[in-house]
Amino acid sequence: MTCVVPDRRRKCDEFPELERYFDLALRALARSDRTRSQVERHLISRGAPPDNVATVLQRLEDRGYLNDTAYARRWAERRLAMKPMGRRRMTLELLQHGFTESVAKATIGRIYADVTETELAARALAQRRSGKTQAQKGRFLHGRGFTGSTIARVLNLEDTGDR
Repeated sequence: MTCVVPDRRRKCDEFPELERYFDLALRALARSDRTRSQVERHLISRGAPPDNVATVLQRLEDRGYLNDTAYARRWAERRLAMKPMGRRRMTLELLQHGFTESVAKATIGRIYADVTETELAARALAQRRSGKTQAQKGRFLHGRGFTGSTIARVLNLEDTGDR
């Protein structure tokens, strides 16, 4: 096991508690991706002192094991592929998942750069099996976080048969 110490001149034996918390964090990250705040809460719940938490989080970030920006992008891309939604809804879901506002905003900018909300709304409607009326479709799209103008554009395209 590698030693995680704040000062490399000291021996690992002098920091067994820090090593224990680093190992706890690594095991949590091995099970699934986690945000910085989720790892922080996990360590605190295990009794880690604030100084140890800060050191462990910094080491994880330095080694590339903890990167909220990369994790947010992977999470949002998977989510968008499974369930097309508008920017508003995706932003809410990112925040609810534990990402900071700045990470959520950066992620939204990146993942919506390559696809329009109109395309996503059309894809969402295509995946939906029920709801035949325009009002039902509009409510469905609104619930997915699409703007009124996007909804109107998609429903108008559907009426004319254009795509």
